Amino acid sequence: MSVRNERTHNRSGYTGKYDTRPRGGTIAMSSPFAWLADRVAGVTAKHDLLVIVVALLLTGVAGAGVANLDMADQTSIDDEVFNTTEVGDGLQYLDKHYLDNEETAVSSVYVRPEGNVLSRSSLVETLSYQEEVLDNATVTAELTGPRIQGPPTLVGTHLAGDDASVSEQRAAIEAASDDELRAAIAETLGDPVVAGRYLPASYDPGSVTAESMRTQFTFAVASVTQQQEPLPDERAQQALYDAAEDRPALFTLGAVAEADWSEQQIVDVFTLVVPPALLLVVAVLAFAYRDIVDVILGFTGVCVSVLWFFGILGWLGIPAGFASIVGPVLIVALSIDFGLHVFMRHREQRAGGDKVRPAMRRSTASVMVAFLLVAVTAGVGFLANITNPVGFIRAFGLVITLGVLAAVFVFVTLVPALKVRVDTALESRGIDRRKTALGTSGRLGGILGSGVTLARHGALVVVVVSLVVGGAGLLTYDDLDRQGFQQSFVTDDDWQTDLPGPMGWTAHETEFRQNQQYVQANFRSDDDRERRTTFLVRGDATDPRALATIHRGTQAARESEMTFEQGGEVSVISPLSLAVETAVADGDFAALLAGVAETDDQLDSLLSTVAEENPAFAERMAATTPADVDGGLPVVYDALYESREQTGAVLERTADGYESMRLVVPVEQGVDVDDRGEEMHGIADEMATESDDVVPVDFATVANAGLGEIADSIIWTMALAFAGVAVVLAATYRIERGSATLGIVTVVPIVLVVGAVFASMALLGLSLTFITAFLVSITIGLGIDYNIHVSDRFAHELAAGATPVEALSTTVTGTGGALLGSALTSSAAFATLLVHPSIVFQSFGFIVVVALALSFVVSVLVFPSMLLLWARAVHPHQSA
Repeated sequence: MSVRNERTHNRSGYTGKYDTRPRGGTIAMSSPFAWLADRVAGVTAKHDLLVIVVALLLTGVAGAGVANLDMADQTSIDDEVFNTTEVGDGLQYLDKHYLDNEETAVSSVYVRPEGNVLSRSSLVETLSYQEEVLDNATVTAELTGPRIQGPPTLVGTHLAGDDASVSEQRAAIEAASDDELRAAIAETLGDPVVAGRYLPASYDPGSVTAESMRTQFTFAVASVTQQQEPLPDERAQQALYDAAEDRPALFTLGAVAEADWSEQQIVDVFTLVVPPALLLVVAVLAFAYRDIVDVILGFTGVCVSVLWFFGILGWLGIPAGFASIVGPVLIVALSIDFGLHVFMRHREQRAGGDKVRPAMRRSTASVMVAFLLVAVTAGVGFLANITNPVGFIRAFGLVITLGVLAAVFVFVTLVPALKVRVDTALESRGIDRRKTALGTSGRLGGILGSGVTLARHGALVVVVVSLVVGGAGLLTYDDLDRQGFQQSFVTDDDWQTDLPGPMGWTAHETEFRQNQQYVQANFRSDDDRERRTTFLVRGDATDPRALATIHRGTQAARESEMTFEQGGEVSVISPLSLAVETAVADGDFAALLAGVAETDDQLDSLLSTVAEENPAFAERMAATTPADVDGGLPVVYDALYESREQTGAVLERTADGYESMRLVVPVEQGVDVDDRGEEMHGIADEMATESDDVVPVDFATVANAGLGEIADSIIWTMALAFAGVAVVLAATYRIERGSATLGIVTVVPIVLVVGAVFASMALLGLSLTFITAFLVSITIGLGIDYNIHVSDRFAHELAAGATPVEALSTTVTGTGGALLGSALTSSAAFATLLVHPSIVFQSFGFIVVVALALSFVVSVLVFPSMLLLWARAVHPHQSA
């Protein structure tokens, strides 16, 4: 019998034990993969009830891990990433040479009454609040250093003495006359630096009226967040929050107060994203299956797979955080794909006349190898991030890999067994369960077959054009804008807030968010990491040009919209600012400064410029007789160290002299991290000269530098993922199909897809952040899925005796139909993330939808041409 006749004969009724083909044709069980697939499929089809019971028991065990689920974010990042950058090096230098790091945790309590916050009643009320919280033993035990600082304390101690208790401070304010109280306020709050610490930007230093204020409690550090933010004892934070609850004018912004906002955000995400996601998924599944029973069974498998995923998170003790939203969507996408392949291949078998159980055995066995390959290669793609310095990305790579393996287990055991049990029961009652596989008939089959037509008439042209287009897309990688963060908060102007009923976003309306917005708009941050930027100037600190560098930075800071103004002034701190302030207050220092300037034209020119900007300094210097000084700027610096305690914070003195200096600039709260980093680098650029090295150091510049490094390293992560996937597929196809080159060819289309994703991001102006870079990398794990199904089915059909063109035709109409349903359903699920108000999730949704759509298009239009060229090269004896 000829190969062709044998294949025809087999299609008409072969039911051999080892037949794992969807449409006939014997395949020798020469590989361990095929043997394992046949055994598992046989047990599932024959002992369906037992398989269902065992699978459900295992699901119960896995699902029990949900009880241990930790919803915290795991966002720690290895320090080495930051330390290797210029900004990171600057941070290390500051930590080593400037001893101003606080080992305390500050909790702020804000006061915002109806009227004047500096009124007698408001000050007394705030001190009464302090008395109440000091009755809490934990608060008293944890307070350290300056303990409690704020306008009420400053005014109270001014009136009652530095050692006065809170009760004595309150009594002194109550007893003071109106004139005494106003004088105390004007004197204690007249310093712009002090005013900027406790009062809003609208406050004019020395004024006796203000709209709000804050009091700061200084605690010992009980814990440190993964962002290196020191936190006090949680019980102390709770005590501050509880005491403020009974006072309408007072509020806190700590973790306790934030809890309600966080919970509402979770509720909003589920009500805004989940319902449309479920509706879209069910709608597309209904289109793909056209059968309510299969929709229910497939959806059951999806839900069980997601339960396994969360259970794995819980059992491993890995904080969910980012993974709790992204992970389930990925599992849903792959689970839908698995379900469609199981059901569509079963329908193809039933179309040949097979009964439920034999059809399920052959269909499950035929797709199981592909499923395992998808799981392994997806795992390789995800695990390529295991070297990523971002903690939650490493954890996510591990958990999603285990989640995919769990989904494979569900869809080769539980779902096929349920399908067998349900279909057998329905057919026993006279209900025909034979259905047509998607893509095997009608216009859809013709559309899917267009890739075969292109391959027949111009395979080489298709491959060359696709390689050129994909290569051009990869080149756009260098043109993508790099950012460290993508941040966004919902405001009243966002359309999500206008949706009716429970679907509308409401988290921005919570009391915490309203208070947070007010504080960010009006106060400097109470976190030292956020409230200032340090410009480190390294070079010859005794050269007047270094002070000129500081002066340029000061001017740039005053003109910036991101620096914090108090009473119309930006209160910078630097050796130059301290010298000017000291000269205004101290005539002897002014004479010393003038004497040094007499001998140095550069310093004299700089001081003349400063005098034009500062009338008080100009007046002092005009009235000063220069002293007879032997020496230059080191003499001035020595005098500063003797008279001003702050000098050591901005000027580095060593045994060999003065090595560096810094300019400290206050920054507004709530500024976008990337915008802040860019602005601070811009100021540094204006300061820098050939002789002075200027580095802007704050949490934004450090984070952006490190995260930019992570984003830039994504190309190596992808290269590692591609290499790993190629090796796995080459080895597996060599064992399973006798050709390692087929595994290599299977990887090529996803390279083109990644290039197209980069091009799409460049076209739409999406930035490459460490998050989007990670998302692009996982498209390898998702996109390779389609190619494996196509190449495995193609090789399967070739082994059954089909010619390459016949094998392609069967593949793109059978497997291609399942891929279409998978692409539509998965894209629908991910597309719902586009309605999420966070740019991070919008980017995630866009990138994955584009990747899925392109993966499908490439797999049915471009990949067939690659497979045909491969078949002609490897099997030239077979007719095309």
